Amino acid sequence: MTKPIYEFGQVVVAPIRYTDSSIEEVRPAVVVSSLAYNTARRDVIVAAITTRLHQAAEFGVLISNWREAGLDRESAVKPVLSTIILSDIREMVGRLDQQTTRDLRIALAKIFGFNLSPTVRAPRS
Repeated sequence: MTKPIYEFGQVVVAPIRYTDSSIEEVRPAVVVSSLAYNTARRDVIVAAITTRLHQAAEFGVLISNWREAGLDRESAVKPVLSTIILSDIREMVGRLDQQTTRDLRIALAKIFGFNLSPTVRAPRS
């Protein structure tokens, strides 16, 4: 059986561990690892998605077209990263739109202290 290949910006459903405990909950998350990483490995790196928009206030990203992303409520990507084994991913439910994907790349660059290229603009406030 061939392994699925996920891409940056795809929304998946997988078990995500809460930062403050050992409890895992199956919930939506967005793939943030590159296609090269995802092709070479048996895991992906994801960022948690929340409907508690205030949790994404600093370094998070509001998902502008949340329905098209496969979500049932207004949501945001929060700056909580996890590594998920491919076999733990329940399903791929959607994809972030182009603007949200761009905003997420910028947010991740800020989190990790990467310089932004001159062609990438900061997210709209």
